[in-house]
Formats: sequence, structure tokens, C-alpha cells
Amino acid sequence: MRAIYLLYLVLGITGQTTLDQPPGLNTFTPTPTLTSSLNLAPSVTPNIIDPKAPNAQSLCAGYKASNVVTNNASITADLTLAGAACDVYGNDILDLLLEVEYQNATRLNVKVYPKYIVPSNRSLYILDDSLSPSGSIDLGSTAASSELIFEWSNEPSFQFRVVRKGSGETIFDTYGSKIVFEDQFLEVVTSMVPSYNIYGLPEAIRGSFRLPNNYVQTFWNQYNEMNDQPIDANMHCVHPVYLETRYGDNSSKSHVVYGRNLHGQEWIMRPEQLIYRTIGGSIDFYFFSGPTPTEAIAQQQVGVIKTAAMQPYWSFGFHQVRWGYQNWTVLQNIIDGYADANIQLEAIWNDLDYLLQYRIFTHDNNTYPVPQGQEFLTRLHANGQYWMPILDPNVYVPDPTNATDANPTYNRGDELGLYIRRGEGHEDYYVGDQWPGFSVWPDFLLERTQDFWTNEMIMYHEQLAFDGWWLDISDLSSWCTGSCGTGRLDLNPIHVPFKLPGEPGQINYDYPEAFDITNATEAASASHWGGDTNSRWGNMYMTIPQALTFSVAGVPYFGVETCGFNGNTDMELCTRWMELSAFFPFYRNHNSRNTIAQEAFRWATTAEGTRRAMHVRFQLLPYWYTLFYHAHTRGDTVLRALSWNFPNEEILKSVDNQFMVGPSILVTPVLAPLLQQSQGVFPGVATGTRWYDWYTLQEVQASPGQNVSLPAPLEVIPVHLRGGTIIASQKPGNTTKTTRMNPWTFIVALNKNEQAHGDLYLDDGVSLEPSDIKIVTVSRSRFSNKKVVC
Repeated sequence: MRAIYLLYLVLGITGQTTLDQPPGLNTFTPTPTLTSSLNLAPSVTPNIIDPKAPNAQSLCAGYKASNVVTNNASITADLTLAGAACDVYGNDILDLLLEVEYQNATRLNVKVYPKYIVPSNRSLYILDDSLSPSGSIDLGSTAASSELIFEWSNEPSFQFRVVRKGSGETIFDTYGSKIVFEDQFLEVVTSMVPSYNIYGLPEAIRGSFRLPNNYVQTFWNQYNEMNDQPIDANMHCVHPVYLETRYGDNSSKSHVVYGRNLHGQEWIMRPEQLIYRTIGGSIDFYFFSGPTPTEAIAQQQVGVIKTAAMQPYWSFGFHQVRWGYQNWTVLQNIIDGYADANIQLEAIWNDLDYLLQYRIFTHDNNTYPVPQGQEFLTRLHANGQYWMPILDPNVYVPDPTNATDANPTYNRGDELGLYIRRGEGHEDYYVGDQWPGFSVWPDFLLERTQDFWTNEMIMYHEQLAFDGWWLDISDLSSWCTGSCGTGRLDLNPIHVPFKLPGEPGQINYDYPEAFDITNATEAASASHWGGDTNSRWGNMYMTIPQALTFSVAGVPYFGVETCGFNGNTDMELCTRWMELSAFFPFYRNHNSRNTIAQEAFRWATTAEGTRRAMHVRFQLLPYWYTLFYHAHTRGDTVLRALSWNFPNEEILKSVDNQFMVGPSILVTPVLAPLLQQSQGVFPGVATGTRWYDWYTLQEVQASPGQNVSLPAPLEVIPVHLRGGTIIASQKPGNTTKTTRMNPWTFIVALNKNEQAHGDLYLDDGVSLEPSDIKIVTVSRSRFSNKKVVC
């Protein structure tokens, strides 16, 4: 089988896979029910819950280091198996290489990989930079200039630790354990300090931002249509990175650990250990010294995974979609509903409904005819609004004996031979079962695939002028086990089907800044949508830990299905959720067919709460855009835990019912029903931080560590401004375009020294490479009228 990088588990779903299609949504005829022989998957027990599973640490011998060479900025060595092969979950690799690089003052890289790499096995063990960026030694970097030290021992077998130079504190420690390196099983164990504080490792839906010390995070990408958001389970993403914070007396230090690997993984948290396991690739750890949380996260981005791309200005507006918008007329009615309610709507989206029998790059001529769509889009664009259709990577395989079943997209790809194949010597395509029926997937690791995909988008844009793509199910997914008809779980294709590096695969018309979003991401992704969440209060709460977790991974543009996707919402829940999501970068309302309508104008109270929250959001648009400029240029975080902006206050380490937008905006939402107030703390007041109510601009009086009850009628979400901040604002218009033409206001919140400062980034908001930009810095003091603008 061709050895490639990202493992995808395609769950076998027993029983019927036909869909109960409500009448009138489109002309799709469900595909015939697949037989159980195509759907059944073997029963497999994970070793973490199998009491009879062998323990690699007790059975394996580890390695011995030899031929150690130490240079100014690196260490290399041979690692040779220290005893008999244990072959617990595969064949032990006898000879390995160790590479340690002091890449700069704050970044240390430790690699362990097989010594004998040949073309036939290289992609199994070596992760190419085109799939996931890596770091290198900066010019002039040396071990002497590093804030981190690599220590190692050969007794009883090779083990290592990473230590802070100044304090001698160990941040990663494999002493007392063994490195296990087999062809399908790698294990590294690090000791942890008591009651450790670690965050990150997305994606999973969890009840807390701070990870518990008896927890397993699995990375094995899946799309499960029956349960798209399982609690505490693997989902769509591979972001093997965590932030750890350790507290002292009124102080703290944080570091980031990134395990560069895209194979299936487990990160097993135990009270005194963190166990890392993967079933492929190599050991490739990056350590970032911080010492503050935001510095450590930025070091990861700038040095290795690279900073996030800028998003177009209009992407910060409000977006609306539903699975079940039957035709262009329904879309127009939704747009009119928002206009009548005086609620800003930036973009209308389409779920699968617009497609002919769910086949990509098509349209249903009965419900979404092209001429009517062109008229609709002309009106939409003239009003400064946008259209975002869904795009799945599966390509329907037509019946070759039925001329009416033709699929030109499939035929063009077939002529180029660019679909993923079964492997193991089979030249036929891997065939899965997805929304349109039997489907194949383009192999985006092939250059000709990128050209093919770009051409398909160009041809479609010539018919219907979309403004971006919503990339759904972009982790390979199928309702068959393995290639349909094989029953082979091990024949699931195991590489990224929808990985488009850089600009190829995107089309440029007058070089606008592209906007697309997906829920299957890895390191170096700029945006992520949080998947099909449930319409429950608990699920709304968990979106805050989910959002903060993606900030750890360096993914700043994040949002969720506001009001919930699955199940019926209600007025109160939808109102509170519309208010909360107004302070997430990606702001979209989306729900499923067969549920009640939940657009923000459906209830008068929800409409009023949305108008008020959206008014604040639009006032803050220049602030949002400036935050994303800093994320793009220096790796700043956008959504932040309170403990990141106030890293010396240990009391904040588990706070996830509040969050901050950048360094200055504190959000304290209502997260439970039947409440007219929210509860929150005001960090920093012990050291003189001042806080101001956003709506009244009155200073808040609070005591250190005090949990304050904040008035929050149903139409209001409490928002506070940090002292020492200057916010540049514009009067909200109907869209981001009209807002950008409105007058400016500067909101000044003085700190304890009666001073404030702020900055502002300006460009045209749409160009990939804007030629006319401005960066403005403003400062103000009660004792001086002087402003510094540059």
C-alpha cells in the first residue's frame, strides 16, 4: 500500500444508509440501501481499555546511543536497540538516528527516525514540508544562546529531558521510561508535575479547557454522520500540540510542546505521566520556551507551522445557512427577513440543497436554475453581500451503462487518472459511499489534481459567481468499510484528500482575498468551523473551551454552528448563543433540515439580542481586523483565556466560562437557562487593572478573585473593556462594506496611570497582497492631549 500521512478511520455503519429525504427539498432520489456486507466493520478493542493488552514499557528494551556528535547548534547520534526485539505491536526498528537542533533561543527540536531510509519507505517515516511545515536552525543560533537545554543518559537505556537553562526546571522528561519504535507503534513517556495544567490537543468536544489528568486524546480523523460531535472523542482534526503552564508565587511560566506527526495518535494523560503513541511516522518534537502562554503559542507559529493567512474583511460579518433552503426564492426570503428585522447579514450560504442529487459542481435545474441564480447573485453583490456554497471533495461515480447518469466532473478526473486508488497493487479506484452515492476522491498530492480542481471551480464560477467555498467532509469519509465491497478496514485511504497547499486550487478574480473554511484541519491551517453541534445549553458552553483550544494550535479564525445544528433550539437558547457567537471570529447560524427554523429574526427577543450584540461586533470590526493582522504577522492569539492575559493569577487557570478577544475585550456570557445575570471575575484588579462596562463606559468596582454577578437581561451579553486601551471604532452599517465608509470614533479607557494606547491596521480588506496599507498607533494621557499617530 502506498505509504502516506494522515490516517482516516471511516466508520462502518450497520443497517440502512439511505436518507429520509423530505419532499420538496430537491429532486434527489436516494441511492439504494447498501447491503450489510458492505457496511459491517470488524470489532476492535483499543489497547487502552483492554486489560490484556501488552505493556510496551515493561516488555521492550529501549535503545542505546553511540557515535554522539555535538556541534554548536546540534547533537546527532546513532540509537541501537538495547536488547532483544519485543515486537509488541509491530517489528522493532533496530537502528535509529537522533537529531537535536537548537533552532533559536526559544525553540528546540528533537527527532528520532529510522537510520535506513529508502525511497520506498521514506513517506512512511518522514513527513514532507509540503504537507506540514517544519522548523530549521536560525542563522547564528547556538546551544549557548538557547533558553533550553537537552540532557540525555544511556543508563539503563537512552532517555532524555528538556530543561530551562535559567531555572533548571524540566519541561519534558523521559527519564525512567523507554523509547519504543516499531514499524506501526511508537511510544514516548514523559513525567509530569503534580496537578499539571495543560491545554490544547484539538479537536475534541470537552467540558473544560484545562485537560484532566485521566484523559485520552485520540487523533484519528473521522466523519460520523450519525454523531458528528461525540464528547471527549476523536473528531476531524490533527493538531498534536499542547500548552503547559506552571505556577509559582505570583508568577508562572508556560511552554508549548508540538509533536509533528499526521498519523493516528493517542496522547494519554495520567496523574504523573503523559504518554504519546502513534502508529506511524517518526518522533519529531518541538519545544517552545515561552515563558508566557501567548509568547509560546506565537513561537510555535512563527518558527514552525507558520502564521495564519489573513481573512477578508467581509468574513467578520454575520453568515446564515440552513440545510433545507429549497430554492433561490427561499434564500431571498431569508435575506429579506434579516433586512426587515434590521439585522446585519453579510453572507448567505447553501448547504447540499442546491446540488443535483448531491453531486459537486452541479446545480438542480428545478430548484436552483442558473438564470435565476445569476439574477439573485447580481442583486446580492450589488448590496455588498456574498454567497458561499458547500463543496464536498467526493466525486460521484456514474453508471457507465446509463447515459442519463453522466457526471462530466468524474469523467475529466478519470481521464487524468487522479483519483485515489485502493493500493496493495490494485489499480482500481477506492470507492466509497457518500451523499451522492458511490464516490471517489481526488488525490490532491498530485500536481495535476490541483490544476483539475482549479479548472472545475473556474467553470462553475462562470455559471454562478460564488464568493468562497465551504469545504465540508474534507476528512475522507464513507459509509462503507474500506473500498465498497471489500469489507477491509485496512483499505481505507490514508492521506489528506483535500489538502491544497498555498494558492493552487483557489481561483482569483481581480485578485480578491479568498475565503474558505473547513472542519478538518491540521497544523498551518488558518480557519476552522466547529462542526455539527447539538442545540443544547451544554453544547453552547463547550464551544468556549473548543475555541480556546484552537487558539493553542495557532488557528485564529474559529466559529461554531450558532444556536446548534442538530435538534430543535428555542428562543432563549438561540438568543444567548447569537450573543455569544458575536464574539467569535466566525459568526454563522446553521441548522439541519427536519428542525425548526432558527434564523435570528424568528423571535422578537432573539432579534433584539442579536441586534445589540452585533452592534458591538460591528463597532469592533477594526479591532478584530487589527488582531488578525497581528496573528498573521507575528502569531498573536485572537481568542484568549483569561489566564493568558494575566499569567500570574493561578486562580484563572480553569476559567472557561469567560474569555477575552485579544488583550482588551472581556466577554462574560450567560451559559445556562432562566438566568438574568452572568458570573465572572475581573482579572488583574489586585495589581491595578481597571475595567469599564462597554455599554455605559462606567468603571467596574471589583475585588481580587471576586466572582461578580453581572446584570444580563435576555437581550444583553456583558462586555467589558480593559483599562489602558484605545479602540478605533466605526458606526455600524448594514454590511461590513457600508460600515467601512462610516466615520471613526476612538474609545479611550485609561489605566491606573491615566494612560492608554492602541493600534490600528488598515488595508482594502479584499486584496491578497494589498498595496496600500496603514498602521496607526495612538496613545493618550489624562495629563496630555498629545496623540502619536504613525
